[in-house]
Amino acid sequence: MTGGAGFIGSALVKALLKRGNDVKVLVRKKSDLRNLEGLPVEMVYGDLYHLESVRNAVHGSEIVYHTASRYQFYPWWKKKIAPIYKINIQGTRNMIACAKEANVKRFIYTSSIITVGKDEQDGLSDESTPFSDLQRSSHYARTKYKAESIVLEEAKKGFPAVVVNPGMSFGAGDHKPTPSGEPILKFLNRIYPGYFHTIWSVADVDDVAEGHIAACEKGKMGERYILCNREHYSMRDIFKILEKITGIRSPFLRIPFSLLLPFVYADEWTAQWFPHKPLLALEGVRFCKFSLRCDHSKAVRELSYRTTPFEKTLEKAVKWYRDHGFVKRSSIKMSV
Repeated sequence: MTGGAGFIGSALVKALLKRGNDVKVLVRKKSDLRNLEGLPVEMVYGDLYHLESVRNAVHGSEIVYHTASRYQFYPWWKKKIAPIYKINIQGTRNMIACAKEANVKRFIYTSSIITVGKDEQDGLSDESTPFSDLQRSSHYARTKYKAESIVLEEAKKGFPAVVVNPGMSFGAGDHKPTPSGEPILKFLNRIYPGYFHTIWSVADVDDVAEGHIAACEKGKMGERYILCNREHYSMRDIFKILEKITGIRSPFLRIPFSLLLPFVYADEWTAQWFPHKPLLALEGVRFCKFSLRCDHSKAVRELSYRTTPFEKTLEKAVKWYRDHGFVKRSSIKMSV
């Protein structure tokens, strides 16, 4: 497995270990390995873009889960963005090449709903909805779409690959935190002055891990499977659920995109002169404006995919963030 120390990857590692599988994880020497502490996994040190280290990791494996990628949004003014292309695209090419050499039985590639297009009639998007030009504004989306396309092209030639497209995932183990988890943390730490309108296709990270395993066991070669809940939530909906869980009052001010976008542009621009982490990433805001609502019925039908009620998922996430010191206000009273 690649990305085993990450958010989705570590949830998958734990799910595989519970089934009695032997798990080998490719990790970088500088990786944050807290999610793997105490777990009986074999670690192979190397980088996705170093073919020999990938070959060493894949050797002797029957199944490859390629969950690793650089999940990052870049400021609009930054031109040098080579690392994300090198890791997400060339890293995937290297994994495929070494998996072929090792004659693996299955290759499961972790893509994202960010590669799923928006339904033109504003309905539900599914695995067949084409990637749109609007999505290409994100370097992350472009690299994931390109890598996914490479995997699917190889599958057409007989490579035993299946692609999964997780929704915005929440739960325990989000040490980074991910762009999905950041809004939850900022809510908990009372950083947001308001909210803006967006619709999210959400998922529990443990459900996503089970979905990976189901894709390996039941998925059809060369197919994509969206892994998310049936229900979709606005930012306002999520903040209201968090208010119920934590007692923290939800922001009541709705910020229109006509005001939000100029602020985000200016915030990212000033960050290069007065170093600070921008409140929001422009690429992330653009994706949120997209308001992607995905249909998970194919995964339910073919993989028997099951989902956790979203309030329970948020309860797990809040408890984990609180217990691991991410919530700065000790006076906050939480019911979890």
